[in-house]
Order: sequence, then C-alpha cells, then structure tokens
Amino acid sequence: MEKYTLSFKEIRKSDLSLVGGKGANLGELTAAGFSVPAGFCVTTGAFVRFVETSSQMAAYYKELIELDVENLKNLKCVGEKIRNHLRTLPFPEDIRREVLTKWREVGIEKSYAIRSSATAEDLPGASFAGQQETYLNIDGEEDIIRHIQLCWASLFTDRAIAYRSKNGFDHEKVALSVVVQPMIFPEVSGILFTADPVDGNRKTLTIDASYGLGEALVSGIVTPDLYKVKDGKIASKKIGEKKIALYGNPAGGTIQQEIPKEKADKPALTDEQILTLATYGQEIQEHFQCPQDIEWALMDGQFYILQSRPITSLYPVPEVKDKSFLHVFFSFGHQQMMTAAMKPMGISIMKTFFPFGNKEGDRETDIMAEAGNRIYIDATCMLHMSLPRKNLPLVLKNIDESIARAISEVANRKDFLKGVRNNKSVKKTVIKFVPRVLWNILLNYFIRDLSHVREQIESYMDSQLESLQSELSALSGAARLRRMQERIAKDPIDFFLHLFLVAITGISSYHMVRKLTEKWLGDTKCLTHLGKSLRGNVTLEMGLALGDIGDVARNYPDVVSYLRNPNEGSFYEDLRNIEGGGTFLESFNLYLEKYGMRCPGEIDLTQTRWSENPVSLFPAILGHIDSTEPGEHREKFRQGEKEREEATREILSLMKEKPFGSIKGKIMKRMLKVFSNTMALREHPKYMIIQCFWVYKKIILEEASKLVGKGVLNEKEDAYYLRLSELVSILEGSFKEDIKELIGKRREEYENHRALTPPRVITSEGEIIKGINKIENLPEGALPGTPVSPGVVEGRARVVMNPEEGKLEKGDILIAPFTDPGWTPLFISAKGLVMEVGGLMTHGAVVAREYGIPAVVGVENATKLIKDGQWVRVHGDLGYVEILEDSILN
Repeated sequence: MEKYTLSFKEIRKSDLSLVGGKGANLGELTAAGFSVPAGFCVTTGAFVRFVETSSQMAAYYKELIELDVENLKNLKCVGEKIRNHLRTLPFPEDIRREVLTKWREVGIEKSYAIRSSATAEDLPGASFAGQQETYLNIDGEEDIIRHIQLCWASLFTDRAIAYRSKNGFDHEKVALSVVVQPMIFPEVSGILFTADPVDGNRKTLTIDASYGLGEALVSGIVTPDLYKVKDGKIASKKIGEKKIALYGNPAGGTIQQEIPKEKADKPALTDEQILTLATYGQEIQEHFQCPQDIEWALMDGQFYILQSRPITSLYPVPEVKDKSFLHVFFSFGHQQMMTAAMKPMGISIMKTFFPFGNKEGDRETDIMAEAGNRIYIDATCMLHMSLPRKNLPLVLKNIDESIARAISEVANRKDFLKGVRNNKSVKKTVIKFVPRVLWNILLNYFIRDLSHVREQIESYMDSQLESLQSELSALSGAARLRRMQERIAKDPIDFFLHLFLVAITGISSYHMVRKLTEKWLGDTKCLTHLGKSLRGNVTLEMGLALGDIGDVARNYPDVVSYLRNPNEGSFYEDLRNIEGGGTFLESFNLYLEKYGMRCPGEIDLTQTRWSENPVSLFPAILGHIDSTEPGEHREKFRQGEKEREEATREILSLMKEKPFGSIKGKIMKRMLKVFSNTMALREHPKYMIIQCFWVYKKIILEEASKLVGKGVLNEKEDAYYLRLSELVSILEGSFKEDIKELIGKRREEYENHRALTPPRVITSEGEIIKGINKIENLPEGALPGTPVSPGVVEGRARVVMNPEEGKLEKGDILIAPFTDPGWTPLFISAKGLVMEVGGLMTHGAVVAREYGIPAVVGVENATKLIKDGQWVRVHGDLGYVEILEDSILN
C-alpha cells in the first residue's frame, strides 16, 4: 500500500520525486545532524491521487499547454479557475487519516508551517522559490488539512504557471509535496547565502537578518541587516532599519509589530552569532557540495535550519590548476562579439588554435579556461607584470570598455597584488613577441611600401588554404584528424606574423592619426569620415555583394515573392523553375562560394554556416530590396569614398597652416596612407580563420558520418559534444569512456548553460567584476555606453537577437546584443546602432563608421531595456541612448 506521508527522518535525497526539492533537502539536513525542526511531508503520490479524483484536470492541463502566459488577463483567468476547482474537491479520506496520524506523532499542541515543495523545485538549473504558497502558524486538524489542500492548489498560482511555461517545464509532470513543520517563533531570522548572490564571490558568505519571522524579509516589508563573512572573519556589517517585524498570532496566522528605534538601530546578531551561523552555512554547503541559500531562525539562543536550496543564479567559475593565488579571467566571447554558449568541439578547436600560453605540441592552450560553455582568457600572469598590468586595459578598451575598466579595477586591488609572482613562461612569450610586433609596426609606419599589401595578403591566404586542403584531402580516418590537429596548433603563429601584424598596424595607425590630429589641430572632428568606404574590407565587400544580389532579385517579382516564403528543402529546384530564378541563383551561388563559410557566431565551428543553410540569408536580401533603391548601396559607398578623400585633403591642408606644417604634413600624409592601406585589412585575419574552420568542420563531419555508420555515434552532429583529442582517440580506437553517455551528459550541460548570461570579467573566487560606466551629466533615464561612431540620430528601435530573424526597414535603429560579420547585411538599412557588447575597434563599431551611422556600444542590457518599436535617440558623440517614450505616440 502506498505511503502518503514521510517523516523528515525517513527522507533521503533519492526521494526527490516523492517530496520535492524542499522536502528532500530537509530530510538530508536532518540525517546529517543539523538542527531542523522535526516534521513530515505529504508526498507527491497524495497530490496525484487528489488530482485524479477530478474529472476536469485533463482539460485544464490541455488549456495550460495552449495558454499564452504573456497575456496576463488570460493567465489570471485560467489560474484562478484551476485553483478554485482544486480548493473545492473533496479531500481523500485515506490521505486525511494518514496525515492526521503523522500530525499527532509530531505534536497536536504545536503550531505549524505548511509549505509547498514541487518536484521541479530547487534543482541545480531552476529555482521555484516563492512560486507556490506558504502558510504560517496553523493549528488544529481541520486547518492543517485545509492548508494542505490550499498548497496543492497553489501549484497553479499565476506566477507558478508563468515560470513553468517560460522555463519549459511540463505542467502535468510537475507534482507537489507539502512540508508540515512545527513553527519556530524566533527572536531573529533571515537568509544565509554561502556565496555572494550579487557578485558571485564563492568565498563571501552573506547573511540577511531581521527580528521575528523570516517572512517579513522574504516578502520585502523590512530592510534587514546585511553581514558579510570572508575567510572566517566579518568583512562588513550594514545595519538595516528593521522598523517592523512579523510574529505569530495566538489566534493563528501572523501579526505585524513596530520595533522600537533603539532596538531597530542595533545589529540583530552579535559578532559571535554571525560567525557561528557562517560556520553552519559552510558545513551545509560542504554537505550538498554546492553553494546554498539557507533560511534560518534563532530561538532561545539556538539556530534552527528551516530549509536549504542551491543558489541557481551563480555563473560557473572557470577551473584553475594552481589555486594558491587569485586568478582573473575576461570573456573571449565578448571580444569576438559572440556571447552565446559554445559546444565542446567549438571550444576545443579554439583552444587548440590559440597560439599563446603553455601548449604541449598539438594540445589545447592553458591560457584559455572554460565556464558555462564559454571561453575565458586567464589574464592573471600578464597582470602579474607591471608593464602589461598598465597596458592591457588600454588594449582592451578598443574591444570593450567595461572589460577594460573591470580588469583595471581588479588588477590594482591589494588582495590581487599580494599574489603577484614571476611567471617565466609568460615573460618569455612577451619578450619573444612584443619587440617583434613593435618593430614590424614601425617598419610598416615608416619604411615598407604598403601599396600592394592587400594583394600580398590575399595571395598568402590562398596559398595557405590550398596547402591545408591538399594535405588533409590526401589522408583519412585518425591520421587525417591527427594531422589536422597538428595544423590547427601550428598554423596560427604563421598567420600571426603574416596577417595579424598588418591588422594591428591598421588599428594602431588609426590611434596614431587620432593622437597627432588632436595634438597638432586641437580636435578630431575632421576624422569623422576617415574610416568610410575603405576598399578591400572583406566585411564591407560582403555587405555590398549581398546588396548586388538584392538588386538582381528585385528585377524579377516572382523571385522576390518566393524569397518571402521559401521551401527550405527544395528552394534550388523551385527557383530554377521561376522566371529570373536561374539568374538569381547564379549570383547567389557565387556569393556562397566566397562567403558561405560565414555566419553569426562564426568563431564557434559548430554554428550553422550560410552554405549549410542558404535560406537564412533571404531575410537580409529582402531587407535590402524593401529598404533601398536599386544601386543605392553602391552609391552610398562611392559617396563615402569621396567624403574620406575630402577628409584626407582637409587634414593635410590644415596641417600646412600650423607651425612646422611641412614636416607635420609629411608625417601625417604617410600615416594616412598607412591607415588607408592597412585598416581595410583588419578583418582579413578572421576571414582566414573562418575559411580554415570551414575546412576543419567538413572533415570532422565526414569522419563523424563514418562513426554513425559503425554505430559509434547516433548522428554526425554528436561529434560537436566531443573535444578534438577525444574524436582522434575514438577514431584510433583508444577511447575508454562510454561515448554516447558522455555526449548525452554534455548535451544536457550545454542546454542548461545556454540561458546563462556570461560575465565580462570573473575571478577564480567567482566574483563578477562589472566595470561600471560612469558618464557625467547623463540625462535622466539615459542608458550609458561607449561612443564609437559620431552623430546624433532618432528612429524606431528594432531589437534583433538573431540576424537570421531580424528585418530592418530604412531608418530603423538596430539594437543588438553584439554583431560579428554575420550581421553585416543588416547594416545596409540601419540608421543607427546600439550594442550591449563592444569597443572602438570591434566589428560593429568599425562597420558603423564605414557606413557613417552613429553608434553606441557597451550599453548594458540594451536589448531588455529598449523595447522593439520604441523611439530612441542615439548620441554617437557622447556615448548614450535616450528612450523617447512620448515619441511612440507620434
């Protein structure tokens, strides 16, 4: 016969499906000997049995599947209907008898807290805290039974329904247990986090404390004390107002009381009590092996643990080998304008490809760490040296100012500087490469003839790709993958010397021109058009070529009509049978031949390329057709060239009027020539890398297809959840683990991490350093960022999270989390640009300047704070964005 109740002493972690997260944790804590008020759980079996007595719940569950939870009126109506139905169902008699027997065992003279505990609650990837109801100070058998039924009904509160729907939980598969626990009537209560929930620091315990019952704190009606404990010592104390408190009402429920000022102004806990509670928190964390959110109460000098659950909001900490000192990491994804989670193969390829750090032969670099399926650069060793500590933030400022500010902040902290040590390996790398880089930049500045540098670069790229494809096509199986692994590890150094040095010259020459202009002319306004329409920029040419395809398509109405509603599986055949379709496909295929290896998020080898999903380019082509006139994009490019040439002449003319103008003019003329010849090539290194990645990807999928045929993999894309060295081992027959089990585990981990927001900078203690941007005299409500392309513009905001789904009309302002070359087609229609990520020299900023559109980057949470369709003003000169609410009505 099924048991419908379990005492805390009977419950173990394995009983999660019977008692929910809260109940399972209370059972674990009781078994481990922590001071938990004895109680019992009404199992999920009782809930299921109760729901099965209803003839209407099947229809209600179906209604929930179809419910749009964004429609608050419908959500409220459906939720209320289900709750009312469950409240009026008869309580099953056999469950009632068992509950009351358990209640009598614990004590009928006591008052009880009746709490909900859902089976999907307090799991590592989700927190259902506060979604269902809690009832306090309940006594008497009828009230106990009634409030258990109310808890069951609370599984369908509006907030619980919305949370489950948004997080992909099946309403019918989530069951509810009810925790019945004797009340503790504390003098003080609160919440203990064993890691700081605000900045993520795993070594800082934070304690919120207020008088009376903890529900006052949880419901937000009191400002509690906040204590922080680190390394066994109280790090800080902030005394809250604590003006009111909740206490048990003799008649049942709770009452609110005012706290006298002299008591409210004092700490609720003594220093000794703070440290004692912190010790309990550490012990509970060690028991559960993860940071915990703990509800506690202090009564008659004794601490009681009321519940404990994982803190689900923390970002994973990058793993480090040497934990004897603090490490500092910055996000590689933010640099590359791709903050999405990466699959293991994508991470592995990038870590093998990265040319710096300790690398044993063809292995992955140790300077890149992983956290939350993202890559982080370990900057610690560089920051342990005085010169890089000073200059790294200056370099990073070009990529993302928030990263630069955060790195600068943490690198100059006393606790970080304490751990500074001499790293011979990093010093050796710096000594080897930095002088070489500087020497080559100087040669490019003043000696070398750079007029044919583009042809030289592209010739080198063609020969390298031909060599790579030729060598790898001659091999197969494990030998092919092993050689590919060796090439991935070896080639980047050569790329660096031939490609990156030219790109670095272009970027540095821009700063040099800017500094000289500011010094000799007094301001930099004349530089506004200097970056426009640089011939040879592969990203700009990619956008222009897509515009050309749009112009071909617009001549054939049937083609345009088909592009609006294509059949993904047969579009090639369909277009061949449409007037003009063959002409369109001819130009489209040439585009894919040259740029088909690209896509949004292209640094992750596992991302779907345009060649793999050509239809994904159709929205951009249609956007061009709908928002521009024929040839307009080419005319804008030519106009940009004229403006750049005029800007060059103006700068040189102004120089001549200054003292020593002849000498200054010659220097500036040379620097402008260096800039125009090399800045256009800043995207070539990445273009080369992505072409190599396309070669690697095709080989990986070919070899994975063979493993599918042998039954080793279920599908070729399973290889994305392996590391490169693991795939080599599998092909060699030396891999020992269960391959399919490993892939399944990693797939689940990847899916859990996709929803996380990666921090820009994080330490090995888990602390997230935000590097907050402070702009003086910021208008009220304005969103601060970094100015990267001058001008002020107003327009309709178009919030685009994925370029394949985004469609801009002429004059729209593009609001995006980030952009990389895969986003370039959208720039054709954009009037302005706002990004959450980026710096002066990142993709979106450079393209915005080339297109001559105002841009602000590094705007925190821009895609959440700005709503699609709102009217906004972008201040590209000063670096902020205004949301003009009133203008929406106009």
